[in-house]
Amino acid sequence: MRLVSSTVIRATPEAVSLFFADMAENYLRWHPDHVLFRWEGKGGLHADARFNFEERIAGKRLKKRMRFTRILAGRLIEFAPTNPLFRLVLPSIAFEIEPEGDGVRVTQTIHIRTGPLGAWFKRDEFAAVRKHMDDEGANLKRILEEEAAGGPAQPEPG
Repeated sequence: MRLVSSTVIRATPEAVSLFFADMAENYLRWHPDHVLFRWEGKGGLHADARFNFEERIAGKRLKKRMRFTRILAGRLIEFAPTNPLFRLVLPSIAFEIEPEGDGVRVTQTIHIRTGPLGAWFKRDEFAAVRKHMDDEGANLKRILEEEAAGGPAQPEPG
């Protein structure tokens, strides 16, 4: 199963990459349900960089320990859980950055391994995750476009 959310942003691929490279500074303002982001060791956008984050989705506080698995400058940011057992269920999360018009299309994809029965039982949680993803896309658009125009950006309620 794939959960997908896509947003067109008047920004450069470099601006999107810089947002993710500075995630320790940007995480809390990206979404009001974001709780914590912390690099392990040297942070930044490079393969094998590790980080922890916490967020609230569907009323639950979720804690994840991740590592970047693929970085293609200005094109792709992919990460996966560090725990091999958790990776069986959640193989990867990716942000793809593609030129579109006078900006970029940023597509977030969460790959989840669940059968039809699991998808049915977790349908409300997956709907909440989709909404969270859509909110992240809208907030990323607002933040980057306001910064490009020289203004401040604050997260909108989810």
